[in-house]
Amino acid sequence: MRTIFRGYGVYKWNTHNNVQWIGNIDQYQDLTDIMYRLSRIDNVNMLKDVLKEVKGSFSFVILIDEKYYLCTDIAKSFPLFFDTLHGLISDSTEAMVGINNNQINDTNFGAILASSYTLKGKTIYENICQVSAGEIVVLDNTRIERTQYYRHLISSPNDCSIDELRVEFDNVLDCVFDDLIQSLHNKCVVLPLSGGYDSRLIAAALKKRGYTNVICYTYGIEKSGNEVQFSREVAKQLGFNWIFIEYTEHKWKQIINSDVINQYGDYASNGIVQPHLQELIALEELKNNRLIPEDSVFIPGFSADLPAGSFIRPEVLDIESLQGLTEYIYKYHYKQVKLDNKIEIDIKDDILKQLSETDLLASKETIIKLNDYWVTMNRVSQYIINALRIYDFFGFEWRIPFWDMRFLNFFYSLDSEKRVECNFYINYLFDGLFKEFSVDFRKPKIAIVRKKNDSSVKKILLKAYDVFSTIAYVKIGITTNPRHNINNYNYLSRILYEQLSNKHIMNTSFKGVMQMISLWWCENKYGSQQILKVEK
Repeated sequence: MRTIFRGYGVYKWNTHNNVQWIGNIDQYQDLTDIMYRLSRIDNVNMLKDVLKEVKGSFSFVILIDEKYYLCTDIAKSFPLFFDTLHGLISDSTEAMVGINNNQINDTNFGAILASSYTLKGKTIYENICQVSAGEIVVLDNTRIERTQYYRHLISSPNDCSIDELRVEFDNVLDCVFDDLIQSLHNKCVVLPLSGGYDSRLIAAALKKRGYTNVICYTYGIEKSGNEVQFSREVAKQLGFNWIFIEYTEHKWKQIINSDVINQYGDYASNGIVQPHLQELIALEELKNNRLIPEDSVFIPGFSADLPAGSFIRPEVLDIESLQGLTEYIYKYHYKQVKLDNKIEIDIKDDILKQLSETDLLASKETIIKLNDYWVTMNRVSQYIINALRIYDFFGFEWRIPFWDMRFLNFFYSLDSEKRVECNFYINYLFDGLFKEFSVDFRKPKIAIVRKKNDSSVKKILLKAYDVFSTIAYVKIGITTNPRHNINNYNYLSRILYEQLSNKHIMNTSFKGVMQMISLWWCENKYGSQQILKVEK
């Protein structure tokens, strides 16, 4: 096997005897013992034991007795790929394709087109696979052994009282944030502070522990709603510096027509995902205008709400079988284009296979577990976590405290009743940390627990207005003022729609900016013929 590593921006590959690694684990702990143990493993179980003790984000490649052990952290924050046919291990599908000219897999390409990301363990290329979140892959000549050392599955419910759970979660946050602060070495924290609760938790947790070297920022259209106002108020209340970056039509047009869009797109997409564009304007201004120190560390808030229960939607509670869950997942996540019937069937088969490999029998409780498992292993670890690429592309470190095993394990021990609509999580925040620092203002129209059929004519009409007004702007240029155009995405969607050389590749109604980014990027990178090949 041959290794080809490019690194991820500021993060470079390191070598210790027979162990190659990348990540920020050296900021969390002394590596002497870890590297000693990793260099002497002789089976998967020994490796599992070591990996469960490693703090921080990482990928490892270990060579022992002509076997390669490949492993990623439980978020897959540093993607790692392998091609046994051509004997390659790399962190870049671009580098691998450049050597062997791998063909595109139509099913995997269809998945990225319809959902913005490939399925777990897949890339869009034939023969090139990736190591999944929390997985160990052993390569022994042409034999491949895949083992999960960490599963994102809800465990047996914790039967403690709410008060006992709050004390336990206090202790979890203490451990996670104490380790986080130790890893920072007093560097400036740059916090993407939205109007939501996850980034606000980070801000309040840092304040509680006396960490004041913090700069908060947000971006978008200042008058678009409460997001900017809430961000500003949280930073002010906590005494942190705050930066706002306006997203204008001119800035979107400028960035889309610049060289940086293709450089970043190639770097970030890596054959597994559409590139995240949301923070591109913000990062370019923060860096180029020297608004933050060069050695700053970004701490985004993804994805505390996921294990807390944000994907337990009312529709999921009605599902009674794995086949039913498969249909729901496909309908909910693969709607950006209509795919060829065979490709649709192939994707559904893969979804069902993933659900079945957990060996859980279908029941109301296990359906909830399996939905969360699939979302975590596919949408989140494939797509959301890949948003980290914007930070290391511009040369900055990052941390993701909500992907600490201790944080996840706590929420994976809660029953679904405490997780529906993030019930325990939101109550904990507003009764505790948010109240303590007077940042306990809620996002509008949010209820801690929403009734299953809670809807109204007003809500339906407002949603219809949002959809209609956005389509009117994107397709025919009628200027409207949709309520949720926070990042001026309507203008970005219009630019991308206008740049499509073949408008027929948009074979569904307008679904939003993610749809437009997928169509624009895939046509720009792979051509409209490849898109038409997989569409219905």
